Amino acid sequence: MPEQWTTVHVDGQPMWAYLSLPQGPGPNPGVVVIQHGVSLDSWLQDICRRISSAGYAAIAPDLYYRVDPNDVSPDTW
Repeated sequence: MPEQWTTVHVDGQPMWAYLSLPQGPGPNPGVVVIQHGVSLDSWLQDICRRISSAGYAAIAPDLYYRVDPNDVSPDTW
C-alpha cells in the first residue's frame, strides 16, 4: 500500500495529512479519518493502513494545524 505524508492547502496555509492508498489502479472510494487527539500518531496511521488494505483511500488531516504545538496541553483538549 502506498502511504505518505502530504500537504493540503487550506485558506492559504499548509495542513499536514497522512494518506494511505490501496494497491492497484483506482479510482477508489475514500474515507476521511478523524484524529482522536492532538496528533496524527502511529495508531491513527495504522487505522489508515487498515482501511486502505480493505480497498479504500484513507486520509487523516491534522485538524490542529493552526495550533502552535507549544501551546497545547491536556487542559486544552
